[in-house]
Amino acid sequence: MCMNKEKPWGILNLFQRHWTKTCEYWTLVHGEAVCEEYMENPFVTECGHAFCSYCLREWFASKLAPHLDRLTAPSTTHAHHSPETCRTLPNTPQAAKKFRNALRSHGLRLQTLFQYPCPACCQAIQAPPALDFMSSSLFQSLWPIVRTNREDLVLAQNVPHGTQAGPFTDMFLPRDYAHLIESPLPTV
Repeated sequence: MCMNKEKPWGILNLFQRHWTKTCEYWTLVHGEAVCEEYMENPFVTECGHAFCSYCLREWFASKLAPHLDRLTAPSTTHAHHSPETCRTLPNTPQAAKKFRNALRSHGLRLQTLFQYPCPACCQAIQAPPALDFMSSSLFQSLWPIVRTNREDLVLAQNVPHGTQAGPFTDMFLPRDYAHLIESPLPTV
């Protein structure tokens, strides 16, 4: 969330004072900051901590990766799907459904696989984070100042978008998962 240690000079003195106050407010309200740059798309977790969508998605992917890496072993069989189906995060709703079915065919428990510890408090996050409108408006008010010095900031512009419904929908189980768990795996 906060800028790099090396601050731009000149006109940014005012910005720096304003930014410092904003960071102090942020830490007071949300606790320890995880994002170290300008937070362009803040999202809030179930436990109330806010992070940018890029940092959260990277965090979730890092927690999911070890489970997916186990599926690359030569002894792992992929009876009803291609090996790539269960190794890469999907980017469409159809691919997400195939992804979940592939993981189920390997005997993985999706309820525990698709929950992640909060980066700040380690509480289990089981639902996709929601856009933090309050923080978003705060950071958007800073955008005119930040925009002029954009080259001095590392922005999370290349955020993987997940599915069309949001940046995290492919990383969590759908709300109607209880219904899906009862359905049999597709046969090929």
